Amino acid sequence: MTYKKSFLILFILIFSVVQIFIAATPVSAEAPKSDDRFLSFGDVNQDGVIRVDDCSAIQQHLSKINELSRVGYLLADADKNGTVNITDVTLIQEYLARIVTGLPEGTKNESLKNALNVKDFGAKGDGFADDSTAFKSCLKAAEGNPVLVPPGTYAVNSCKFDPNIPVKLIGQGSPVITRNQPPSAYQALFTFSNTPSAYISGLTFDCKRDDFTVKATAEKDIHGNTIEAEEYDEWVNTSCLYFKEGAKNVTVKNCLFKNCSREGIVCAYGNFSNLDIKNNIFYNTSDCLWLTSGIKDSYSTFNHIYFNNNYCEEGRTIGVEFDNRRYNGVDSVAKDIQIRGNVFSNFVKCAVKLVCCEDVLIENNSYTFRETLFEKARSKTDSFHFTFVAAIGNKGECDTVRCKNITVKNNRGKAETPFQLRAPSGEAVTATLFENITFAENEFDCKYKLAAVEYSDGVNITDNLYSIYDEKYKPNFKLYNNLNSENINESNNTLKN
Repeated sequence: MTYKKSFLILFILIFSVVQIFIAATPVSAEAPKSDDRFLSFGDVNQDGVIRVDDCSAIQQHLSKINELSRVGYLLADADKNGTVNITDVTLIQEYLARIVTGLPEGTKNESLKNALNVKDFGAKGDGFADDSTAFKSCLKAAEGNPVLVPPGTYAVNSCKFDPNIPVKLIGQGSPVITRNQPPSAYQALFTFSNTPSAYISGLTFDCKRDDFTVKATAEKDIHGNTIEAEEYDEWVNTSCLYFKEGAKNVTVKNCLFKNCSREGIVCAYGNFSNLDIKNNIFYNTSDCLWLTSGIKDSYSTFNHIYFNNNYCEEGRTIGVEFDNRRYNGVDSVAKDIQIRGNVFSNFVKCAVKLVCCEDVLIENNSYTFRETLFEKARSKTDSFHFTFVAAIGNKGECDTVRCKNITVKNNRGKAETPFQLRAPSGEAVTATLFENITFAENEFDCKYKLAAVEYSDGVNITDNLYSIYDEKYKPNFKLYNNLNSENINESNNTLKN
């Protein structure tokens, strides 16, 4: 027993010395610094520097001493294999000790056979030179094989790739894609057209540059308090990824999308199928994912759309939006949708907006809305502000079913009215708009009601746990309202306070 104790003490001493050595090793030349807490994988505590403290945070999580936050957990998965374990600690330690030169993101267990490197096609990655041509040339030459993006900051000018080419972009060591000049009109960092397949992993997309921004006039929040003015004027009208005119077999994972005055990911105009958006971070974007038939004359379809296990914070408008329109008498439609395991934190509008959607599962998500909202934004309040899920009918299109077979369950958070089935204000509605809807086993802090139900047939509101967070609204609180709806089943809902 004495021998075992001595061995254990010796092991602890050796481990402590190694940790001290690693902590003393200069890392400023290798460890990427971020300008905020959402930049680098490996920066677990989000202080802008990768160092031994991040290893300790993972070790404490694995030892069940201190649990990592949701975003900390995502950033702790340094080898990008979907789990956090001691291998991630070892990889970060090797990075700090300069045994490895970068933290591979999205490369583990990936087939890199016949991979090309964007720097071999002239990309500088210095944050100033226009690397658009290098990306376009490399992706075209790859012919569907992987394109590796090494560490660096790559400035592009609305990089529009050739249509009909497969895409496989893999970031290594937190490369950043940003703009090299302010946009004169709407643009996206990367635009793909009629894409037969796409795989994008391990990249950071940042639409904002400090040298392009100016500060707006200070505003007041909904309580009348003066709040810090936002910097926005010179980075408006920018999205990160734009898929247009159709795409299929698209996977986007382990990426960071930051500071988009427009959307993180856009899919518009065409037929889209098999989209898998998972394990990403969206910070300070407008919509995280926007799927639309658009205002342009077009008919679009969206099938098998999955948005799972993403962390979305400071949403300027909506988390996931399906915005389908009618064209030549035919409704664009989205089918087989899963939105599961996401965090929607501090949003202005709703987490999910549905228009012309069928067979939808929204499960195990959390949502909170932004309470320090600009007064001018509050004055434009529509029916899907400050709500979790909103199913909406478009103006001029309220003559047939708009959404059906929607299940919303096991979600939690805070919203004024968490679940809404709404017709446009003042619209002449001539048909049932929503059919076979379930809102069950959710837990929400509410203000006005748990659900708003309009022009619906077959709605189940069951087994929900709710509270009323504003005392003055308690006397008039309703579990749900019913406007021209039938076959509503309400049962086993429980008030917490």
